[in-house]
Amino acid sequence: MHRDDTIPAGFCQCGCGQRPRNRKAAYVRGHRPWRQISPDDYTVDGDTGCWNWQRSLNANGYGRISRTTGSRLAHRVAYEQFVAPVPEGMVLDHLCGNPRCVNPEHLEAVTRAVNSQRGRHAKLTPEDVAEIRSLFATMTSVAIARRFNVDRSTIHEIKTGRSWR
Repeated sequence: MHRDDTIPAGFCQCGCGQRPRNRKAAYVRGHRPWRQISPDDYTVDGDTGCWNWQRSLNANGYGRISRTTGSRLAHRVAYEQFVAPVPEGMVLDHLCGNPRCVNPEHLEAVTRAVNSQRGRHAKLTPEDVAEIRSLFATMTSVAIARRFNVDRSTIHEIKTGRSWR
């Protein structure tokens, strides 16, 4: 275990200034940093450039790093390791569409709304939404919903600005 030379022995190595309960421990419980992503954790797909996670996956197919205090999504750990912390209130969008990918170049911090709109389950494209907005003046919400094969509530949320702002 690596100890920071600037932090005196007997103090938590995260720099918080606390002393671990166990004198031999380097960290206060829960303060140990998550382990870093290494090339042993993924394989590189030569065609797509995806770094495919080779360890544990969650039920949705996303890489997972676990320890006794919990688990984290591997792509979030990779993004924080190689790019920056994920901004508050943001999620990471896999631009490649591959949930196993931990390549930071394939990840973008976006709002949940943007991530949903880009997702593989999204029914509408930005072009569809522009057309829907142009149809508000001449068609009812029910007719627009039928035309785009979505629920009337989806059209209402676009009309009121609750989605697709």
